[in-house]
Amino acid sequence: MDVKTFAREVETHIRPATFPVAAKLLAADEPVPDKAKRPLRDMKVQIAICQAIAMARRYGWTVAVGAEDVNCVLTKTAFGLAPPRTAFRPANTSTWWWGRLRAPTSCRMLW
Repeated sequence: MDVKTFAREVETHIRPATFPVAAKLLAADEPVPDKAKRPLRDMKVQIAICQAIAMARRYGWTVAVGAEDVNCVLTKTAFGLAPPRTAFRPANTSTWWWGRLRAPTSCRMLW
């Protein structure tokens, strides 16, 4: 089943209150689609990832988010857009997965 058929079936049978959202990680050399909104460039604000997902879900926008667009340090660290800070290391938090973070990559998220 192709994407358009699937979307039509979901809309017919489920009638969700918001648009379905998919996420894609873009490599550093992969171009961001022209139609994608960039929070810092297009709206002159930095946002959290949850806000980018909400924009895609509520308005049906394609939203591309990179390190420069995100103002949430925890999110930048979790997605590998910034190195973990000492305060977020396992000895200082109750979150086990901070110790398993890889070195930052220069990827961007696309919703």
